[in-house]
Amino acid sequence: MMACVLLAAAAVLLLLATAIWLSFRAGNPGDPAAHYTLANYAEVFLEPRTYTVLADTLGFACVTLAVALAIGIPAAWLAERTDLPGKPLLFTAMTVGLLIPGFAVAMGWLFLLQPRIGLVNQWLVRTLALGAPPFNIASITGMGWIQGLNLAPVAFIMTASVLRAMDPALEEAAQASGAGRLVTTGRITFALAWPGILAARTSSAVLP
Repeated sequence: MMACVLLAAAAVLLLLATAIWLSFRAGNPGDPAAHYTLANYAEVFLEPRTYTVLADTLGFACVTLAVALAIGIPAAWLAERTDLPGKPLLFTAMTVGLLIPGFAVAMGWLFLLQPRIGLVNQWLVRTLALGAPPFNIASITGMGWIQGLNLAPVAFIMTASVLRAMDPALEEAAQASGAGRLVTTGRITFALAWPGILAARTSSAVLP
């Protein structure tokens, strides 16, 4: 297993090093006229559209992260730390969410909320006599919503595993010492679950 990990890491590092090396080169590899230059970086960082793309990417990642954590973490807490009825149904729904291809989910939302062909938009425009469709799933916010829904099961599984392994005796000891429910949740439950929440947040930010 360690050999496989080292081999995969070496391959990734080699590809990364090659990409960095080529970024300082002008011309094709093997071309005698190729030379080292910083012109590639100057062209990228002096292009205004670069910063537009970065802003859009940051906005997309933030919306995705907020949606995934807002759904995944409360669901994990309800499944592992409460007596919520129908827990198997919740676990099944999250597992199914992992198996559905993201492309299929995106196409479904397009058919519902795309400004031109979305069924919901068309119905609202006809029913309420609106001048324009009220929803645009093709926006940064809309795409972040879809991706966040796709990654909510990932956040759920990572957080639920940590909450499941947590020792409830620590929370009981805090309450026996006079700590209220909010204090116990903040200083005990949340502190112990933080590694899982951090892992879920990292995965949700990286996977898009």
